Amino acid sequence: MRAVAGRGLAGMLAAAASVTAAAEPATRPAPPSLAVRALDACAGEVPSLDVAGTLRKLDTLTRDAEARLRGAAGAAERVGRLNRFLFLERGFTADPDLDDRENLCLDRVLARRRGYCTGLATLYLAVAQRLGMAVHAVPAPGHLFLRYDDGRTRINIETQEAGREISDATYRARYRINEEAAARGVYLANLTDDRFLSQVLNNLGAVHSHDGDPSGAERLLRRAIELDPLNVTTLFNLGTERMREGDLRGAGDRFSETLALDPGHVRALNNRGVCRLRLGEADGAVADFLAALALDPEFTEARRNLETVGRAEPGGR
Repeated sequence: MRAVAGRGLAGMLAAAASVTAAAEPATRPAPPSLAVRALDACAGEVPSLDVAGTLRKLDTLTRDAEARLRGAAGAAERVGRLNRFLFLERGFTADPDLDDRENLCLDRVLARRRGYCTGLATLYLAVAQRLGMAVHAVPAPGHLFLRYDDGRTRINIETQEAGREISDATYRARYRINEEAAARGVYLANLTDDRFLSQVLNNLGAVHSHDGDPSGAERLLRRAIELDPLNVTTLFNLGTERMREGDLRGAGDRFSETLALDPGHVRALNNRGVCRLRLGEADGAVADFLAALALDPEFTEARRNLETVGRAEPGGR
């Protein structure tokens, strides 16, 4: 430990008093809202981002929503009225194009009234937070939906279907959710703001990767995993970036980390198998391809890779 030059007892007491005063402020500033943090994440991603103007539009939208919710009896009616206001009256609608930043960044979703699951979730969460409603983002493999959960009432909200309620059991079946991963909180858990923003940053990273900007993609993906170490999609995407850069060991490590959180991630099994094959580890590659096919017999990419090694799974053609 580095020693501090002596300043005498009076000096040390004065320094201690100043430290105490700094550590215990009379008031603490409120943390930035989800909307502000989401806009900050998209800074530089879309031209002429007007943060102040976007927040004013959100405030106006929230005031209009609040008027529609006035007099609602209970959580279910409040959620139903908010869904009708946003999706039917104001016309916010799903757009499946995952490579378009305008379907993700809050200011553009608000202006265009279009977005895919994460973009519409950002808008919905920003309004719900202003209304004091207990709405959370909830992850599924390759998807994100919303859930009202105040500790007594739980209502799932599917933004891609105008707010329709879909059960957890249906999401489990639709997205083949691994129960070990769900038990760890990887899927079907209410996300904190940090964990939700990790999803936003992950999607921005994927857009940069699609646009041929590996350094930008890696930067955003690393920020995403710092916010949420359970974000398996980000771990998988980091592995894919390492793979494209020729770092097969690093890529394999990221795919292994993905599988440690979600043992049912067939694409991570397949890609780790490809890394192992290119590294001359044929037995490990075959084990990964077979494991992927055991989970999803229709996964043709793993089947083709297995045939490339010259081996077929037991009972296969």
